[in-house]
Amino acid sequence: MENTSFQEPYPSKPGDQPPAYNPGPPVMQPSPYPAYYPPGPDLTVQQTLICQPTSTNVVVVNGQGASTRPQYKDYLCWSILNCLCCFWPIGIAAIVFSCKTRSEIDAHNHDSAARNSRTTFNLNVSALVIGIIIEVIFALYYFAVI
Repeated sequence: MENTSFQEPYPSKPGDQPPAYNPGPPVMQPSPYPAYYPPGPDLTVQQTLICQPTSTNVVVVNGQGASTRPQYKDYLCWSILNCLCCFWPIGIAAIVFSCKTRSEIDAHNHDSAARNSRTTFNLNVSALVIGIIIEVIFALYYFAVI
């Protein structure tokens, strides 16, 4: 009995080529779902930031109205320099009040931020004056002894 399920490998003869594959024309099936386009930006509300380089106020304008808020300086760099170069005890206090000014600005507590900013400025001025006085005293003592 002959085994019919066994087929010889294709091509059966050397040099024979397989028949060309013809898939037919491509068929596009319409999608059953509607086309989706993501929503674009909402152009009804316009936000504008107006700031002048020499101004101490920032005006923020949105669709509702305008509001102004003053900007307070924290004098952190000056406080650090006073702590390192001038009179360090007052410099440390100036750094503390400078950090308080920054935290009050972030918390939108403008009255406390203004008070802390003035205190920081006054501490920095006094540390600078005391530092200069101490330097002058040391210079006079140094040159008087020599």
